[in-house]
Amino acid sequence: MKKIALLNVFIGDFPWFFDYFIKSCSYNPTIDFYVFCNKTYDKTIPENVSFVYLTLEQFNVLASSKLGLEVSIKNAYKLCDFKPAYGVIFSEYLAKYDFWGICDIDVVFGRIREFMTEIVLSEHDVISVRNDFPTGYFMLFKNERRINHLFTKSKDYKMIFSSPKHFCFDECNFKHNAVSAGYNILEIPCEIESMHHVLVKEQNNIRVFWDFLIVEGHPGNLKWDEGQLIYKKKYEVLLYHLKFFKSNVNVRKKRPNVLSKKFKIHKYHIQSQSVNIFKIFWCYFEYEIMIPFFHRLWQRINYFLALKLHPVTPPVTSQEIIFSDGNVFLKKHGEKLFVLAFNKGFKDQQLCVPSYFEKQVFYSKEKQYTRYIISEDTEHSITFETVNDIGIVFKFKLKSM
Repeated sequence: MKKIALLNVFIGDFPWFFDYFIKSCSYNPTIDFYVFCNKTYDKTIPENVSFVYLTLEQFNVLASSKLGLEVSIKNAYKLCDFKPAYGVIFSEYLAKYDFWGICDIDVVFGRIREFMTEIVLSEHDVISVRNDFPTGYFMLFKNERRINHLFTKSKDYKMIFSSPKHFCFDECNFKHNAVSAGYNILEIPCEIESMHHVLVKEQNNIRVFWDFLIVEGHPGNLKWDEGQLIYKKKYEVLLYHLKFFKSNVNVRKKRPNVLSKKFKIHKYHIQSQSVNIFKIFWCYFEYEIMIPFFHRLWQRINYFLALKLHPVTPPVTSQEIIFSDGNVFLKKHGEKLFVLAFNKGFKDQQLCVPSYFEKQVFYSKEKQYTRYIISEDTEHSITFETVNDIGIVFKFKLKSM
């Protein structure tokens, strides 16, 4: 059996869903997991999981030495750009393995070996668990020099590793929607050559596995049963990615006291196995019905009151400042944001409706049940997040043009 190691670097306090990640790791005993972190885990650690103490400063020193570049990360989110280089950066830990991989902690694994079979491993050099873009939350690389240095095929890798900016280098430079819609990554305007560019350009030289083996979003109807992850009671999947689940305002974000051998992942909460039928029913009613209902009701009330008390009228002056992240644009007049648009031509302009109850919160007239929250306002950038009608949170950092 080919040996596999999965690596994760996490700086900061462990989030509420981390216990589910560790529990699912423990049910994959033939795979070794390395978590490089600066915190101590206070629960039982499975035999196949190793915690290695590492600070952001220590990572900078190690990466600089291994890559021959000056690496000076200030924000832990930037670590994602370095994932394709983990085979080089952490080479001392990987000598005995046939494959090494990257993984995030916001996943619940099923039975990995059911999908990463000996045949799949023998016939491929790089393995992605989506068929449209490289999956930075789970991806395998054959442990040989040629594959470990694939990231150097990007003409931008030195700039990316030296810059404090996060480029989504491990995946597709934030072009997920475009490539999922069927566009070729090589034909999409991108700021950098990402690993997706590299894998496509090198497709005649390396063997890449592309297949959709995972579940994302808010499907509900997932059951984890002693390591086996079943969707809709009939499809076994490799993992559930909690990217949108963890950021939904309706989701019950609570660390479990004890994790049972079985639990269900509904749309808005994770229900551990229990003999208390009343408790199961009440949790389902509270988190799947009651909280989402009142969230949607509050969104509608807030919007209509804002519209009534703050009529949306464009400013009389043409003076404006434009903020953009490439997909979302805001026009600013003085201290007020007044127009929201979704393309460079501003053909889809939408007037902003300030909230009556909350500062730094506004709605758009057309996307009336989407709530925009400005969390930071500086001279050069605006960071804001949107919460749509079903509670999914999206964050944007807009830079002035």
